[in-house]
Amino acid sequence: MGPRFKMVQTRLDDYSKTKHPEEKEAEALPFTETIEKERTKRVFPPVAPENLPPSYFVSATYDGKIRKALIKLYEPTSARIYFWYDNTGHKPYCLTNLSPYELEKIDRVVRHPGFDHAEIVEKFDPLLDKNVKVTKVVAKDPLAIGGRARGCLRDIIPEEFPKVSEVPVSRDEIKVWEAKIKYYQSYIYDRNLWPGMIYEVKNGSLVPKKVEQAERMVKQICETFKKATAEELQYIEHWARLLEYPAPKFRRVALDIEVYLPIPTMMPDSREAASQDVCISLYG
Repeated sequence: MGPRFKMVQTRLDDYSKTKHPEEKEAEALPFTETIEKERTKRVFPPVAPENLPPSYFVSATYDGKIRKALIKLYEPTSARIYFWYDNTGHKPYCLTNLSPYELEKIDRVVRHPGFDHAEIVEKFDPLLDKNVKVTKVVAKDPLAIGGRARGCLRDIIPEEFPKVSEVPVSRDEIKVWEAKIKYYQSYIYDRNLWPGMIYEVKNGSLVPKKVEQAERMVKQICETFKKATAEELQYIEHWARLLEYPAPKFRRVALDIEVYLPIPTMMPDSREAASQDVCISLYG
């Protein structure tokens, strides 16, 4: 029999350069200090300054604590998100075919803690193809309009008015419009704000930033549609501007999660999260 050789078990770590603990700690220290400094610098919420350089409109929401619409702006130079809060006094609302005089008869409306006031406004009715006068019911917060299980103005108005009406009226005759739209969507529509476009904050106000090269391209595109109607040109210009303006360069990170499953052909259910995570990796 030939000589026997003993197999030595090796690891990947054996092929790497051995470092002393002091050296590893010295290398990690600057990175740790950088992270700590970054944390101390940042405050939440990151409120936009009075004057903010051109930034991208990336998101909109409603801040329930401050009771204002909130626009999130991405400033590409610092690669940071800033919060700009509405300073125009815009408030949540819904529309109804009842007059302010008729609304005043509904005690649950005028005494509602979220009710602010009612006013007559003119809106375009696409079904009638003409402008009509409706009543705008303004509230102090979006949940007063709708979103709760009960006690919302959009439910109270058709429920209560038949009880106080001077003439018989059915609930179906009482209309409440724009009461199920999320408030931030109504806000950006009313303010004509476009997600993805460039804005800047000047003296506390949010104003659009024009890019001359992109505007020239938008003009050329619109000129090619000579037979388009005024309404069609409005949409053409809108989409041309969205597509021609420069896109932001975000910080991105990819997330991958490997999950252990007892059955190889089974797919994990993220809603239950019953399986054990084997590996989680981030790459950016």
